[in-house]
Amino acid sequence: RHGNLESSSNSGTLLMSKLRVLIVDDEAPARRKLRRQLSEIANIEVIGEAKDGQQALSEIEQKRPDLILLDIQMPGMTGFDVLRLLEPPPPDVIFVTAFDKYAIKAFEVSATDYLLKPVSDERLSEAVGRASAKVGKTTQLLDALEPQGVATRIAVRYLKRVKLLAVTDISYITSEHRVVYVVDRRGQKHWTNESLDQLMKRLDPNMFFRIHRSSILNLSAPFEIEPWEDGRLKIHLPDQTTLTVARDPATTLRQKLNF
Repeated sequence: RHGNLESSSNSGTLLMSKLRVLIVDDEAPARRKLRRQLSEIANIEVIGEAKDGQQALSEIEQKRPDLILLDIQMPGMTGFDVLRLLEPPPPDVIFVTAFDKYAIKAFEVSATDYLLKPVSDERLSEAVGRASAKVGKTTQLLDALEPQGVATRIAVRYLKRVKLLAVTDISYITSEHRVVYVVDRRGQKHWTNESLDQLMKRLDPNMFFRIHRSSILNLSAPFEIEPWEDGRLKIHLPDQTTLTVARDPATTLRQKLNF
């Protein structure tokens, strides 16, 4: 990754490799200002720009930047949605935002930095200078984020495509081999970097129920329920998937469904 020393064959001197930066902001003037400010910082190479979340994900996958300067409030996908959909290993992230009231607490307890607009040259230089990859940073930030009301759509991915999936279209969510899959009512499986715990903080508890440590069920979606051994239940979904309801959640689910 960035910051390694490279040997120059011509001069025999050691050169610091440049930090490859991607700028993501829906406003062109903001992108131009950040690019100008970054041009004044040594060992920085701006490798591209993106005007929205989908373009950002595409640019990140193609160019693999070391660092992204990421706006939070963008049409469609937010900066947080981009973070949730980054393929591993994620680059370093510095959020750039005009809104701090809902995010500052999260940034204070995470390894990710943030910049409040308008961004000063000194503050940008300081943040970029501290940028370094740390294992688990994305997870730490997502854990720290305070939910902003009940989500009506969540950002998910299917293969290379990004989708804002209406929560009413979700059938169930499951964790398999450390990958979280969001399955819609047609049986199509999408994935996200969010954990089940993180999703449950944002989903309507009257609609979504944690039936197992590895599964969340949309109670408004079609399913069949079957009593099983030791007080547990089985949930049969239209896509032929069968989920297990653990014993303690089964008691609560019976009450919810009058089953």
